[in-house]
Amino acid sequence: MNDDTTRQEEQSSFGGKIGLGKRGKKMPKTLTMDELKARPVEELLQEVDDTQEPVRIVLAGGHEIDIKPAPKLKPMIRLEGYIPEGWKDAIYSQE
Repeated sequence: MNDDTTRQEEQSSFGGKIGLGKRGKKMPKTLTMDELKARPVEELLQEVDDTQEPVRIVLAGGHEIDIKPAPKLKPMIRLEGYIPEGWKDAIYSQE
């Protein structure tokens, strides 16, 4: 028995289905090509950004494509210290 047969599904706001795995963990929302064609791409992408959840598109041949939001990165920290004058010349002059 594979995971596909043991998943529970619920309707998503995308019009597709949200799969729930054996452990109750949410699987990506799934849309078929016909469901995707019925929605504007901008609306789909905006909803992916708003919900921060991936969407899986199932193509006619059974192949799947995931659309995932990019993770939000924290700003880099600033370290104390300095860069000495001429550091670049000192490194490259050794050739």
